[in-house]
Amino acid sequence: MLGSEHLGEVANAGAAAHRLLQNAGLSWSDVIVAPAARWREPTDWREAVAICLSVPNAPISEWDRSFLYGIAGREELTSRQQAQLDRIVTACRLSANVAA
Repeated sequence: MLGSEHLGEVANAGAAAHRLLQNAGLSWSDVIVAPAARWREPTDWREAVAICLSVPNAPISEWDRSFLYGIAGREELTSRQQAQLDRIVTACRLSANVAA
């Protein structure tokens, strides 16, 4: 009824929806706002790359993003590459945990 052309029907539908939310102990932001990303600890470096690339608004630079794409297809990482990945994972983990 929220899409009705009759303003009274729209108002009644909105009020009914609001009552349903209140009775369920919810607010509009509980049903409209997307939940924050939850951090899932990676099991290996390939999964770490995928997780970091999927974190919304990750605090990583374009260089970091390019680095992640660049190492994604490698067989192994050098110790320097692993150190860079560890740095990026730490930043993504902190960001996801703050957002949650």
